Amino acid sequence: MQDVRDLLVSSPSAAAAAAAAGKYEIKHDKDGNTSVVGLTVKEVRTMADVDALMKVAAAARSTGATHSNAHSSRSHSVYTMRLYLDHGVTAQSRSGILHMIDLAGSERIAKSGVNNMEAGGSEKLLKETQNINKSLSCLSTVVMALKAGASHVPFRNSKLTYLLQHSLGGNCKTLMLCNLNPLHAHTSESLATLRFAKAVTEVTNAPGAAGGVAAAGAGAAH
Repeated sequence: MQDVRDLLVSSPSAAAAAAAAGKYEIKHDKDGNTSVVGLTVKEVRTMADVDALMKVAAAARSTGATHSNAHSSRSHSVYTMRLYLDHGVTAQSRSGILHMIDLAGSERIAKSGVNNMEAGGSEKLLKETQNINKSLSCLSTVVMALKAGASHVPFRNSKLTYLLQHSLGGNCKTLMLCNLNPLHAHTSESLATLRFAKAVTEVTNAPGAAGGVAAAGAGAAH
C-alpha cells in the first residue's frame, strides 16, 4: 500500500502513524488545484527559508542500503511551492505552483537484494521497493497515455500520479532530469530510463501564465 507522509512533522513516529491512518488525503478542486489534507504548510519569504525547510524534509526522508545503492531513497519526495504576487500599482494578483520532485530509482528486486534476508534484505525494504516500482510503473503508464492523447489517463492508479495529475498534463510545464548508471551491468535499466525519457519529451502541453509571498510544503509518497 502506498502512503503519503509529511516530511515537515517534527516527530517521525507521529508522521508515520498519520500516514498509516490515511490522514493525508489528496484532493483536486474544480479549478484544477491540488491539496493534501493535513499536510504541513509554511510561509517562506527568502531563499534561506526555502533552504532550511528542504533540509528538514531531506533529513526526515527514509533511506536504506541495498546491493544496488548504499544510500537508496526509499520513497519519492515532492516539495511544493505556491507562489503569490500582488502588483502594488495595478492591484493585479497572480499565482502559480512549482513542484520539485525527487523520484526514487527503480530497482530490480533480485539485483538489489532486498528480498535476501540473509544478506541485509528485510520485509520493510522489500515492501518499499515494490511500492516504488509500482508507482514508477504507473507514472510510465500515465506518460504513455498522455503521449498517445488517450481519452482516459489512469492518474488514480497511484498516489504519486494522482498527486501530480495537474502537473503532468493540461497547461503545466515539466522539466525532467533522468540519471543513468554508466556501468555495463546496468545497461537494461539505463535503456528503460532512456525510453521513458523519450516518451516524456513527446508529451505536448500548453503552458499558461503564472506568477511569484510563497507557501511551501513537503511530503513523501511511499
